[in-house]
Amino acid sequence: MRRTVLPAVVAAALALGACSSSGTDPEPTATQPTDTAPTTTAPQPTETTPAATEEPEPLPTAEEPEDAPADEAEEPAGAEFSTEAQESPEHPVSPGDEGPLFSTGARVAHHDGFDRVVIDFEGTGTPGWRAEYVEEVVSDEVVGEVDLAGDAIVRVSVSGVSLPLTEGELDLSQMAEGHYDASQAEVVQDVFATGIFEGWSSTFVGLDAQAPFRVFTLTEPTRLVVDVSTDES
Repeated sequence: MRRTVLPAVVAAALALGACSSSGTDPEPTATQPTDTAPTTTAPQPTETTPAATEEPEPLPTAEEPEDAPADEAEEPAGAEFSTEAQESPEHPVSPGDEGPLFSTGARVAHHDGFDRVVIDFEGTGTPGWRAEYVEEVVSDEVVGEVDLAGDAIVRVSVSGVSLPLTEGELDLSQMAEGHYDASQAEVVQDVFATGIFEGWSSTFVGLDAQAPFRVFTLTEPTRLVVDVSTDES
């Protein structure tokens, strides 16, 4: 900016000196700096100012974890990995206290450090549960023998489940029963869900070997989560 203004000021000073020596009126030369001033520095700030303010806004990446499903993003509060039996404080829960509730399926996936089994529920209320290692697939809900893959078995007994009293209230065809795919997991080899018997249901998780696990529930919608550690230590 100073490099463009200085020559105009010097030129004006020289012109003023010349007019004073000849005795002519200096007023015509006084308008010369005003003619050149607007064309030197005034347009430059208006050209550079938009460039400083038109930077692209950052993408809303900070909101992505909030959009992730709870069973993918949330860590349980107070649930720790262990090979000992675990159960919820409210177990067993009486069936139908808050309305019909039953499991609709199971999903299995691998996460960093553990395999996760998510048991989905439909209905009202929160199930009670107890999880422990067992020698074989045995429960009141199981009819006949069950061929479960794996050398170790975690049984998750669920209380407080019930079926609707009227047909059409819930879609009974979605009730969890049978084997569920565990091909995406590392230590989980198989998952088998039973039907409901007198307010109880069970899910058996077959593992390639015993490993620490943790169990907890999530809501909206209701889910029961079983994490099995994949760390060798």
